[in-house]
Amino acid sequence: MRSRSPGLSPTASRGRHQASTWPPELPEFSLPLLVGKGELDSDQLAGHPTVLNFWASWCPPCREETPLLEKTWRSYKDRGVRFVGVNLRDASANAKDFVRK
Repeated sequence: MRSRSPGLSPTASRGRHQASTWPPELPEFSLPLLVGKGELDSDQLAGHPTVLNFWASWCPPCREETPLLEKTWRSYKDRGVRFVGVNLRDASANAKDFVRK
């Protein structure tokens, strides 16, 4: 059996494919919310298809992909798909400014 996405199927050291779990399990995490108070825990996403997007305000590709991600979110938010943006290495003020724009 050939995998369409080799990055998703673990392979044995001798080149044989091992069975993979699909969909992959979401690792446990707890992240502070950028807007509002509290945290987002991975258990709040259980049972929902989830898009995790790692971004930073200083990242040109992140800026380029943001309009498409927002458009996609608007198309799928009522279908149970969750979109979670995870900010990397920004001060809170810079991250909030990026989100506002």
